[in-house]
Amino acid sequence: MIRLGEKLRLSDREQYAFRVMTDRAAPPKTVTAYNAALQTAAGDVRDKDMSAESLLLQAVLLGECLQQE
Repeated sequence: MIRLGEKLRLSDREQYAFRVMTDRAAPPKTVTAYNAALQTAAGDVRDKDMSAESLLLQAVLLGECLQQE
């Protein structure tokens, strides 16, 4: 991952992981877009199920969010 301020560039492997986690084909170009996609994915998981596994997946997704500068 290359980050310059708000701008973001993911490696091929990171793009694949992002697609798997968020079900979005296009990689994000900003930290805000990256975090928003992860938060949306966590919300989608929460809306479908509230099992222990679902709560763990939500925590993992939210744990991947990047800190804003």
